[in-house]
Amino acid sequence: MQSGEKIRAIAFSLVLGSVLVSVLGSAIVVAIPSVLAADEVFDSKPQLVGFDLADATVAVDEADAHRHRVFRGLGKISHGLGRLARAKSPNQETVQAELQRIVAYAREIPHGFHPDTSALPPHKEGALPIIWEKPDEFVSRAADLEQAALDALAADTAELSASLERIGATCSACHRTFRAKR
Repeated sequence: MQSGEKIRAIAFSLVLGSVLVSVLGSAIVVAIPSVLAADEVFDSKPQLVGFDLADATVAVDEADAHRHRVFRGLGKISHGLGRLARAKSPNQETVQAELQRIVAYAREIPHGFHPDTSALPPHKEGALPIIWEKPDEFVSRAADLEQAALDALAADTAELSASLERIGATCSACHRTFRAKR
């Protein structure tokens, strides 16, 4: 460790769970378990265009847990990225990794909403029946999130805040239509 470097680890709890944050000077690094498998190669091409809910791969009895995991993961990432965006010099490797995780989670959203899952209780995420009434629109919103995160991956550091605002707006647009008000 060089003299003058201040390194400290702080454990804190977010609304959606605990995240370990290490502060290295002014850069914040957020450590959250990855949704990507260690041997999985990140595919930067959109994958949700034309997806049909009938092709969802999550078993009906696992759909509720899948939804909860995906949306909780997205919430944690968005909180962590918000902190990174406010840092004077955010760690770009961490930002890129977290944006890749948003893409991966976006690709997982429709898999928890197979037509056979429409009778499940909405759980904490508040899934509304309109998801199954307008499945193409719902999948399109997940694809919008995927694309917003892919665009943010291609953006430079100066555009980080604007890119994250677009991701947030994409989430909000979906919530207005497909999630029950809290």
